[in-house]
Amino acid sequence: MQMEDHCFATQIIGWDGVLDIPKFDEFTKHVKLNDPYCVVSILGPQSSGKSTLLNHLFGTNFQEMNIEQRSQTTKGVWLAKAKNIGPCTLVMDLEGTDGMERADRDDTAFENQTALFALAVSDVVLINMSCKDIGREQGGSRPLLKTIFQVLMKLFDPRKKTMLFVIRDKSKTPFESLVSSLQTDILKIWECVPKPQDQRSTNINDFFNLQFESLSNYEHQEDSFKEEVSGLRSRFQKSIGHAGPSGNFPASDFSVSTKEMWKLIKEDKDLDLPSHKVMVARVRCWQIGSAKVSSFTADEEWKHCEEAVQNDCVPGFGKKISGLFLRCLSEYDKESIYYDEGVRTLERQQLVSRISQLVHPAYISLMKHFLNGTLKEFKESFHEALKIEEFRVAAHACAQSFLHKFRKGCEDATIQQVKWDPATFEDKLKHAIDAHVESVRVLKRKVADICGRSQGRLTRALAEPVKEFLRSARYNTWEVIKTLLVSETIAAAADLKNDLSDLELDDGTVKELLSRLRNHGRSLVESKAKEEAKTISIRMKDRLTILFNADMSRVRNGKVDIQAIAESARDECMMMLWIISTIWLDGDGDTFENFRSLLVLDKSCQLDPLASISRKKELILKAGTLISPDNCKFLWSQFMVHVDCIVTLVLHAETNFRNFGWGTKIHNERGTVRLNCVSPSWRLRFSPPWTSRDRRHDHVSPRFIVSTRPLQRAWSRAGRSPYAPVALSPQRLSYVAQHKRNDHFASTF
Repeated sequence: MQMEDHCFATQIIGWDGVLDIPKFDEFTKHVKLNDPYCVVSILGPQSSGKSTLLNHLFGTNFQEMNIEQRSQTTKGVWLAKAKNIGPCTLVMDLEGTDGMERADRDDTAFENQTALFALAVSDVVLINMSCKDIGREQGGSRPLLKTIFQVLMKLFDPRKKTMLFVIRDKSKTPFESLVSSLQTDILKIWECVPKPQDQRSTNINDFFNLQFESLSNYEHQEDSFKEEVSGLRSRFQKSIGHAGPSGNFPASDFSVSTKEMWKLIKEDKDLDLPSHKVMVARVRCWQIGSAKVSSFTADEEWKHCEEAVQNDCVPGFGKKISGLFLRCLSEYDKESIYYDEGVRTLERQQLVSRISQLVHPAYISLMKHFLNGTLKEFKESFHEALKIEEFRVAAHACAQSFLHKFRKGCEDATIQQVKWDPATFEDKLKHAIDAHVESVRVLKRKVADICGRSQGRLTRALAEPVKEFLRSARYNTWEVIKTLLVSETIAAAADLKNDLSDLELDDGTVKELLSRLRNHGRSLVESKAKEEAKTISIRMKDRLTILFNADMSRVRNGKVDIQAIAESARDECMMMLWIISTIWLDGDGDTFENFRSLLVLDKSCQLDPLASISRKKELILKAGTLISPDNCKFLWSQFMVHVDCIVTLVLHAETNFRNFGWGTKIHNERGTVRLNCVSPSWRLRFSPPWTSRDRRHDHVSPRFIVSTRPLQRAWSRAGRSPYAPVALSPQRLSYVAQHKRNDHFASTF
């Protein structure tokens, strides 16, 4: 093979009829055949100038006949690439017919085989014949034409082929007359060829595009010959370049198909080629399938889906692709209906496979987007569910919900023509959900431990100080508590934020945890305030006792102002009630003066705490109120009864025992007020009527006991007439409790 001329002229079938596979593979390798391409072959008598015509027409370098010997030059089948004709054109030079070399061996079958081979693989067949042979039985290639037409019926190739009759050595006979005579001979041959039942009425023009051309004698009129060939070459260039004929086989399958075709032709000695019909059907069905694949890839809807699915999910993806699939398969079935059913079915499956390979990357991308989107939604929903549900319940409910949603989405992405199982993606989603739930579980434990330690530190820093501040009940108690709460919360929040920094939490979660810590500190202060509010009545009485005794103990000589001491102690207890009645963490509360006016000036307060509930219009309480104004009035009224009774007892004792020079001291032990005199010989014990011995209830007790036995003994020693012991009836007790004034109590006593 001559490599330097770029024609790569190669003998692919030898004189013995054997296909030279290595040379043929080398030829296809150097030619680099691509779609579309065209194959041109030439048939004609031996030594009729076939090779010479091809070399001048296509620029090939086939070996030409030696004029002196006029013997067989081309043996077997040669193949070359045409120069400067696009698209890629392959030129096949066949051994001439009617040669003595084969006639001596009675081997005319090879001529028929090569003719059949050329017809099967070629798009254009040149019939080279002499002007003088038109009308002759042998010279006009009538047997060859009969073979070509018969083979055509057996091949049943529906694609029309171009058959160009080249009339050589034209004479003075008009070209039109030559063409007319030749057409008449061709029609006669066509009518005599046996045809299948369904092809008997067909016309030759249904199978061939018949064309005619005449050339001058090469030896005697070389210049004219070359000029005419140049015009024919231009005709070929225009015809092939614009019409764009493509080979019977795809360029990638040309080598394999050509080898298989020659093998089948060689094995079918009688040229009956049913197996070749299958082969042609395979090729044609493959070509139809390739056209459908090209149509699918060029579809705008597919392009849009393919582009969109790279970035996000495409709603209705499965339905859209299934529709495109169905359209391509329907068109394939319609165009391939006349070919072998087995081949047609097999190639249809191949078509589905080829389109599936195109669609599969887009499907995988879609499923990945859908999986990632579902997992992201699960994480968000699970995070929200943890706020209102237990961990186990939230994890199970969210997992089942989003797995069900994923299955629905997989149904939307399902393509009817293929069986792609989404179970793999569902398993991946399950594993991802389980992994996320477990990571959240571990993270939740770590966060809970860290938050628990931070809240514990804050609790230890606030609990006792807040309790002491509330019990001390100073004017600025809530200012001090707020300052302490803010400083300790800031310190605890800084520690918490530092501990959480290693867990890689998002800013929203960290803010939420810090907010919980702040709420914890506030809740702690509020709970301590509520605890103190529950016992405010007892602590007010205890404070009164402490303050009263302290002031009395400081008096050594002179007159004691009992009312002034009681008033001072009363103000301290009123401040206790004012401090504990409302939580003042947000802004300033009511002033003490307003609170005092509420308790002192309002005379319409009822002792019964249920009286305020029966009102038609309830008072609107401010946020943070622990003791409502009505309850404050009620508690203060009870407390004033307690104070009035103590003051009355002390005044009475001072009046009766001033001559003895004894002092007094008040004790409040579990509802019992003790008035101790300085003398150890007697003690006045008094159980107030407003306090029950049963600490579970808070109501006026009917028991009112006055023990005066020590007082009687003291009076006897002093020579005075003591008062008789007094036992008050329950009716009298109720009266005393309701009026609770000094003069009433004194007169009764």
